[in-house]
Amino acid sequence: MRRPKRSRQQIFFWILSVIVVASMVCGSVAILIPPRQPEPIMPTPVTPIVIPTWTPTPTPEVGISPVTPAPPQKQPPASPSPSP
Repeated sequence: MRRPKRSRQQIFFWILSVIVVASMVCGSVAILIPPRQPEPIMPTPVTPIVIPTWTPTPTPEVGISPVTPAPPQKQPPASPSPSP
């Protein structure tokens, strides 16, 4: 008795079936394994970036004082004058 040769279509079907079964097994295992707790993400410290400008930053000059208005002066109360 001679066995008939397998056709290419049948071999392709078996390969496709094995791939489907393997993906189903992997999916089932992935569902059954509990998820891991993610580690807290610590932000990295950021150093400030100094950007050069075309104009220099204003700085107060030492010899000049700012002009401020003088505080209001209290006027003495009017003395009571005799009424006519």
